[in-house]
Parts: sequence; C-alpha cells; structure tokens
Amino acid sequence: HCQCEEMIKQSGLSYTIIRVAGYNADLGTDSSAVRLQKMNKNITAVSRVDLAQVIASALLTPNACNLILYMTKAQQRGVLDGDIWQKFARLRLENEPAPFQ
Repeated sequence: HCQCEEMIKQSGLSYTIIRVAGYNADLGTDSSAVRLQKMNKNITAVSRVDLAQVIASALLTPNACNLILYMTKAQQRGVLDGDIWQKFARLRLENEPAPFQ
C-alpha cells in the first residue's frame, strides 16, 4: 500500500487516503462516533455507511485535500468533537494549509 500511496502523492493530483481496519454492515452512527486521526492507534472496524459519509464529506471540503488519515469509531460514546467537516479541519491544522480555499 505504501508504494501506491507514494505514487499518488507524487502524481500531482489531489487526494485523500482513508485507512480503515475493516468495515462491516452495521448501521451508521452519528458523526460524533466517527474518529479521524493520523496515527494507527486503537483502530477498529467501521460501518460502510459511516465510511461512505466520510468519503462524501472528503469530496466536498478542501480541508480533506492531500490528507492521509485513519478512520475508526470513538472509544467513548457521546464524545462530541464536531461534524465530519470539523474533523477534517482539525487534521488540516496539524498539516500544511489546504491547497484550495
């Protein structure tokens, strides 16, 4: 996977790479249960519905551009840390500025 990711990064195209531990057929959750993070720590399987929501959100926000991230479920229920777009913005703050704004 790393070789393919490196080719994508070097291509000059915009990208968002979302790594998951796996996905399941569970019902989707609200966005507060979705965790987007840079580190491969405590990664668990996510629902296909939640993955689809994150992918669709990534297409619509410049803050997701040129990010590589891990997606998992929050360890604690009720952890409110914003909607998906706010989570991309938080990750962007840890990286370089968004290429399009």
